Amino acid sequence: MSLLQKLGALLHVEAFVDRIRSMTFREMILVTTAVVMVLTGYAGQLIVMNLWIANMGTINPAATPLTILTVSSLTTCICFLFAFAVRAVASWQTISFQFFMCKKAFILSAALGFVNAFQGTLTVYAAPGTPEIMQALFLCTQVFWTLAASKLFLNDERRLLNVLVVSSFLCVAGGIVLGASPTFSQSDPTTKSTKWWSIIFCISMIPAALYNVLASMFMRSFTEDVPESPTAIEDGSPLLVNKDGGRKQQGDDTEKEETDNDGHARGDDTTVKITMLTATSVTQIIFMFALMPLNAVPWFGTSPDLAGTRQTVDDGWSCVFRGTHECSHAYVYCILFNFAYLLSYFGSSYLNHFSAALNAMVTQLSTPIAAIVLLIAPSLNVQGEAVSVGPSIGAIVLMIVGAALFTLWEHGTRKVLAA
Repeated sequence: MSLLQKLGALLHVEAFVDRIRSMTFREMILVTTAVVMVLTGYAGQLIVMNLWIANMGTINPAATPLTILTVSSLTTCICFLFAFAVRAVASWQTISFQFFMCKKAFILSAALGFVNAFQGTLTVYAAPGTPEIMQALFLCTQVFWTLAASKLFLNDERRLLNVLVVSSFLCVAGGIVLGASPTFSQSDPTTKSTKWWSIIFCISMIPAALYNVLASMFMRSFTEDVPESPTAIEDGSPLLVNKDGGRKQQGDDTEKEETDNDGHARGDDTTVKITMLTATSVTQIIFMFALMPLNAVPWFGTSPDLAGTRQTVDDGWSCVFRGTHECSHAYVYCILFNFAYLLSYFGSSYLNHFSAALNAMVTQLSTPIAAIVLLIAPSLNVQGEAVSVGPSIGAIVLMIVGAALFTLWEHGTRKVLAA
């Protein structure tokens, strides 16, 4: 075996290429469209969030996190409630929501809402104090936190001490260190605050990873098409909870018996997914308001007391929906932010059904692409901080290499284990 053949086997290139070659023309068009949606959606959320923070009229940018959290949570909840209602009305004769009427479903929904609200709180509060390039780099770490949590809670049987996984992790870690070096090498008071906010932003990726794992647990517990082995997508693929892997075959009596003896009903993939997202968005709003007193915490928040927090929310909502406080464009960024979120969600939903590996790579690449956009268009860097081009480009290259290595490992190991 030649050196190139050995390298190809190590990188699982053949498995990845075979999947691409098997695509029809229609699939290629749909996949290309979905890739563009995911890249645009994830990168757009990062960039638009910072533009939204900077375009709140006379409201201090540091006081805008509460507005973004509450407004985006409400609009997202409305969207999923609408989707839930449409699904219920359109298919009321053939679907059932009985699977949701159990203790486990309520506990998982509450847990999903809490970690989502907590992650959003940390992310949005830390965003004004974290350089946008660093935000893009830190987002890439979520995949490794998710993989670790999958190993711990979902019994993913794949070995993580693999040359590709380790190399991918080192590339991402190296990219973060390289990108952060200009900021963390300074010692003035402003930079010191930036360091702490950057650390908080990075920590926020941990509850984001827990959300992925809990969502996978929900889908595995209540979907009829339960994966039969740990190689299915819900068992450990980072960021991916929508994959229809491991469908049961007609007449599979063993799986049918397991499904019937679980102690709760099951539903079809689409119904369970919409129900999970709707329940999560509702509980997220509840926990979001429960976490509002954090805005009165010294240094972390922006209000001196709870009364000030309530006034901050009132001012923010008036700014977005009524145009007060000289907020002429805040509603535009609100719409764009939620549009970017839905764009990334629907794009990821299709990619998850087509290829877990492709979705993992595209999701990973979206944040370096956001960083590239910020370098090409400095006007989008609303924080006005000078960007060190050399370290930033080096960090982006390392992130892209890390994403590619992880994707090849993820796809190749599933191909081998499924055999």
